[in-house]
Amino acid sequence: MASGTTSREDLKRAILELLRSDWEFRRAVAAELGLLEILERLVKIEERLLKVEERIEEHTRAIRALQEQVKALQEQMVKLQEQVAEHSRVIRNLQEELRRFGDRLAALGSRWGLYAEDAVRESLYRILQEYLGVARVEKWREYDEAGEVLGRPRIIEIDVVVKNDTHYLIEVKSSIDVYDVYVFNRKCELYTKRVKPPKVKKLMVTFYADDKAVNAAEELGIEIVRG
Repeated sequence: MASGTTSREDLKRAILELLRSDWEFRRAVAAELGLLEILERLVKIEERLLKVEERIEEHTRAIRALQEQVKALQEQMVKLQEQVAEHSRVIRNLQEELRRFGDRLAALGSRWGLYAEDAVRESLYRILQEYLGVARVEKWREYDEAGEVLGRPRIIEIDVVVKNDTHYLIEVKSSIDVYDVYVFNRKCELYTKRVKPPKVKKLMVTFYADDKAVNAAEELGIEIVRG
């Protein structure tokens, strides 16, 4: 009885040793027990899991790369926004400088216009001395309550020289355009209506008159005298 028990124990130890050391024997036992198919499936599952892990790792790397790109783009966007803000500030400063320059230029132009008118008016006396043989110019002022000249009630002024029976009506400007010609002609009409002079001669004294002003003056019987 003891001998039989010893033989079984020896057999168990031999089988266990073969299972540990002999792959073919272990495979044959697994096949007999129906475990081989399970093992093969487990191996395939493990291989699939490894592939999934590899894909996950690849995707993780791709996501990290995208995150780095997004971060870089965000940093570039911040820098771009800072540049845009700086450019906007510079543009606003330039616009403000241009506005101030425009204001100064307008003021200078206004003053220059006044100076030019004064220069023309000063030279007017010399021109009239040569042209009319007089040295005195009178200023005629009249309130145009009906707004015949400017379309609204205003005090109207016009320079006048009376020589013999002719009233020389004079407008002095550094430069004249067609609008100036029409306004001066309406002034002359108002003077003629109010004063009723025997004869009227209309003169405009200027440094410059454009072509439209010259043509309009010819049609209205206005003589342009250039200084």
